[in-house]
Amino acid sequence: MRHVRAVARSPGHGSIVVAAVDGEMSIKCMVVEGNRTRLAFNNAELPIYALQELAEATIWGVVRFTIRWHLVSAGLSR
Repeated sequence: MRHVRAVARSPGHGSIVVAAVDGEMSIKCMVVEGNRTRLAFNNAELPIYALQELAEATIWGVVRFTIRWHLVSAGLSR
């Protein structure tokens, strides 16, 4: 499935962020509680983890909107 995402800066509590976590790109929800910043999955059954607990984590930006392809055209390449 292909998506186009527009990314901006200035993340905050509840922001959907693009993050590099241990060298892997990921999109997560940022949760700020007091002085702790954590990344959460969209699936509530999966754990939330603190950025401080990760070996390496960098927030690249905030997802502002997405454009989703629902049908793959024969002319589009992956």
